[in-house]
Amino acid sequence: VALPLGFITVILLRFALSAKRRKALTGEAGMIGLVGVAQTDLDPQGPGGSVLVRGELWKARAARPIAQGSRIRVREIDGLTLTVESAAETR
Repeated sequence: VALPLGFITVILLRFALSAKRRKALTGEAGMIGLVGVAQTDLDPQGPGGSVLVRGELWKARAARPIAQGSRIRVREIDGLTLTVESAAETR
């Protein structure tokens, strides 16, 4: 009885440790580094624009101009506004 119980415990601990090491897939931590598409032009001097990330439309701002339709990468999240950069810049 002790041997099977010990075996099951070891397997469950391995699953738990593996899950803890994996990158977060939800929340703010899961958004950082994701790639999306600029739905509007993003001008650093303007009010910002919008981007599509994981099928969701977000308000966004960028430090450099990004044209509509360009691929973007999420760098930061401030409330409901994403700070993005061109995905080409991060290669």
